Amino acid sequence: MSTPTYLQQLDIFVSSPNDVPDERQAVIRAIDRLNALHHINHTYRLRALTYEDIVPPESGAPAQAIVDRYMQATSCYLFICILWSRIGTPFTHPDGRQFPSGTVYEFTSAYTALQQHGWPRILLYRRTDPNPAADPDQQRQVEAFFQQIERGKSLAGIYKPYSYDDHAFEEMIFRHIEHILSQYPPKGTAMPPNAQPSSESESYHVTAGDHGTAVGRVDGDFVQAHHVQIDRRTYYGDSPEIKLLKTKIEDLQEQIAQKSEALKEARFHDQVQANIHRDRSGQISPNTIIAIVGVLVGAGLAAAIEPLLGIIAAIVLGIGAVLWLQNQPASAPPPAPRATAIEADIQQAQHQLQTQQAELKRLRQMAADEQHIP
Repeated sequence: MSTPTYLQQLDIFVSSPNDVPDERQAVIRAIDRLNALHHINHTYRLRALTYEDIVPPESGAPAQAIVDRYMQATSCYLFICILWSRIGTPFTHPDGRQFPSGTVYEFTSAYTALQQHGWPRILLYRRTDPNPAADPDQQRQVEAFFQQIERGKSLAGIYKPYSYDDHAFEEMIFRHIEHILSQYPPKGTAMPPNAQPSSESESYHVTAGDHGTAVGRVDGDFVQAHHVQIDRRTYYGDSPEIKLLKTKIEDLQEQIAQKSEALKEARFHDQVQANIHRDRSGQISPNTIIAIVGVLVGAGLAAAIEPLLGIIAAIVLGIGAVLWLQNQPASAPPPAPRATAIEADIQQAQHQLQTQQAELKRLRQMAADEQHIP
């Protein structure tokens, strides 16, 4: 019977107010993807600590005090903090300390632990696109928090501003967590000497021994993997084909993001031009006014001399005015919408992106199949 192998469990604490639920889910998806990578799932098991999944709906104490019973920012491997337009609800610690919110309390606790013990590592993100429903006082408190970070006195460091896009945010979190794992291996573990940190989420492939990995029960801080015999591991980066595809995908994503911004401006421009054209099309042109006045004046002068002559003059001048107006240039047609061409470009780029992503998935599956030993 083979000796059980234990995988070290690494807790990743996700801290934020309640205005970034999409980002919280993106972090969980990124962690799930990382757990599927060979060079991680043969050594670690990453676990997202989110109050939604970890903390039961207890009563009888402040919400933050209940959260502290089940998940501690000071005892995790990695602390991820995300802020947008809210700082959260004020929190008073049982020892009397007051904090602007539970999120600030968690961040401060993690920061203090990092300074004293070297853990947890901290990743801080700030969403920068506007929130129309934001409370001004909450926004001011968020701004004050980041000013405190920027001044670097009681709190120091850097943070990552971002404008939310579901896929882009998930990819960013994926890369950052993977980099932290490579740069700061947990105590008692280390990547093999021939393994290089993964830039831009390059994956490592693992060649295992006689058996695959079957993850079993959780035992304390470790996950027991039963009936696993790891003889050797070979780590290497992505193939040139995969690296090239990833570069193309990143370029396409950047193009789509830029064109999406341009599309917003084009739609606004098109709407303005359409309004101007509609207003002009409902007005009588100066040429028409001149023709009508000319007919009336000519007919009036002729009628003053002789009524019959006035009628004849009115008919002749009217026919002349009609012929003259027909020779005038027609009103300009509405300008061609700018947004149409940009939308076509975006659709083409999205189609190319889907094709490249499908090819990347196929190549990665081929690489995984090659590394699998039944």
